Amino acid sequence: MDLDVQGAAQVRACTDAEIRLAAVDLFVMPRNEEELLARLSGRGTDSEEVIALRMKNALGEMSHWPEYTYRLLSGDREEDFSRFKSLVIAERMRVCRLL
Repeated sequence: MDLDVQGAAQVRACTDAEIRLAAVDLFVMPRNEEELLARLSGRGTDSEEVIALRMKNALGEMSHWPEYTYRLLSGDREEDFSRFKSLVIAERMRVCRLL
């Protein structure tokens, strides 16, 4: 599932044991503010005002990364996919998931 920080917090707050066991939370974020700005500006579809608002919102959400189990500092698509796939494989091998 792709959840915003509020939705992810609701899932983490769930008391159902099966959901807590199944849940794996990952925060994907750019390496720094400059990269975020470059990505938002590089699209060429938004005005400066829209980009400024999106930056403000994204930076606010990015401050929540310590609440997650995993953080992926985004590079290129291939690298991100490889890291994500490694996480999925590792989680599938966790002993608590095999019992």
